[in-house]
Amino acid sequence: MQHYLIAWNFPTVEGSWDACTPFAEYINAGGPGDCFEGFELKYRICEPIGGTGIAIAVASDIGKVWAHPVSYTHLRAHETREDL
Repeated sequence: MQHYLIAWNFPTVEGSWDACTPFAEYINAGGPGDCFEGFELKYRICEPIGGTGIAIAVASDIGKVWAHPVSYTHLRAHETREDL
């Protein structure tokens, strides 16, 4: 298992604000996609005003890290492909 530092940012401030409520719901639900075979999210820091954040995860391989965002990509459903 290796440690990974994951950094993200929303392309627009509007996108960040639009995602606040569904992201809070995801967290309040226990972050159901934050732990699965070969992956565990250890820490998450979000800065909603700037639309950025970082996380530290432990994973068996980089593929597990890339699989993690699938659990909350619905938060970005309002953005178009050009925004990403």
